Amino acid sequence: MMYELKHSPLRLPHGRLRVTGKTAHRTHDGEAFAATVQLDKEIVGTIENEGTGGETRFIPGPPASAISERIALWNQLVAGAEFARASVTRLRATDSGKVPAEYVADALVTEYETSTWLAAIGATGQGGVRSFDPSLGLSTTYIPYGAPAGYKAAHDRALVEQLKTQELEEGDIWQVWTGEAWKDLTEAPATDEGA
Repeated sequence: MMYELKHSPLRLPHGRLRVTGKTAHRTHDGEAFAATVQLDKEIVGTIENEGTGGETRFIPGPPASAISERIALWNQLVAGAEFARASVTRLRATDSGKVPAEYVADALVTEYETSTWLAAIGATGQGGVRSFDPSLGLSTTYIPYGAPAGYKAAHDRALVEQLKTQELEEGDIWQVWTGEAWKDLTEAPATDEGA
C-alpha cells in the first residue's frame, strides 16, 4: 500500500522516512538549506541544497558503517515513488517515466514546511490557502485566512471572492486546507494543447 503525501502530489512506498527539522539561509541565488531526515525515530541523513541553483539531494548520515544501507533505503524510496496527479506525470517525470530523486527530496521538505506552517497558523485560529500549479505539482504562495471555527465547505465561494484580490500565476489554481487534504477552490484554465 502506497503512502500519499498530504502537501505534494506524490505517493511513496512508505511514510517512515520524513523530514523533522530544517535550517536555512538566503543566498544570492535562492535559499541554502539542510533538512534532518529520520527513518522512524532514527536520524539517517539530511536533504540539502546549496542555494546556488543546484540540485536538492539526500546526504546519508553517520555512522560510516550504515551509509551504504541508507543510500539503498533512499534509492528504494525514490524507485517506488509515483505521481498522484496525472498532469504532473507528463511534465516532471524523467525519460524513464520515474519520479526524479530531486522531486522526492523537495517533496519531503515541502511536507515538513507546510505541516509546520499549518500548525502555526492553526494555533492562531486561522486556516490555510495556497496557490498550486497542477502541471508542475508545485505550490508558490501560502496565505492564512480567518477560520475561527475551522474549514467549512459553505465558505468556499466567499473565500474565492477574497482571493480575487491576490495575484495568481498563469495556470495556477487556489486550494484550501480542509484539515485533511488540499481542496481545489478554482479550476485550472483550459489549454490550447488539443487545438
